Amino acid sequence: KPIFNPNVFGLMDNIVCKDNIIKFTYLLPNNHYECLIETTFLHQPDKLPDIEYHLKKDLQRFGSHHPFKVIQSEHGRLPMTAKRFRQPKHKRHIKAGQSAGGLRPSSGYGFKRIIAWAQLAAQTYHKHQLIPYPNHHAFFSHKMDQIFLNTLKHMPEQAPTIFTALAEGLNGDEFGYFMMDKANISIWRKVIQALPTKT
Repeated sequence: KPIFNPNVFGLMDNIVCKDNIIKFTYLLPNNHYECLIETTFLHQPDKLPDIEYHLKKDLQRFGSHHPFKVIQSEHGRLPMTAKRFRQPKHKRHIKAGQSAGGLRPSSGYGFKRIIAWAQLAAQTYHKHQLIPYPNHHAFFSHKMDQIFLNTLKHMPEQAPTIFTALAEGLNGDEFGYFMMDKANISIWRKVIQALPTKT
């Protein structure tokens, strides 16, 4: 029985916060019968949620309680941190991915940053036989990510309100630019307006 609409996807759907653990879901249909469902948690390292339980609930909810088959599953943990990583002293070793700050602190996205560095490294090596160290930290966006993460850390109960405000304040393209580290000052202004103020 067809369940999914391949023209409609869910981005950070059903955001909830319980016991300082933020949960939301991505819903990416491939067709009417197949869908990628990603259950995501933002939590402190010592507060690991019951992932299997929540994923099963999400599968039942999105599948309208019809029988379903899990074709493939995987899981991972991405550190959301604004910490700056140091390169090793040995020049023959270059950190280029997660350990070099390749993941965006506020979103965990990393493909665009890492691919951009890999392309630059290939071009530079072709011309000069040198591989440049990656520089993933633009000063402004790094500082803004610190503020964003600190807000979620100290006010996790505000997460649904913050993400809802982001969704309402940004159009689809703007939200994509923000998540992929391509936001301009206009988009950042809208992001700032979505954050709660101190009372």
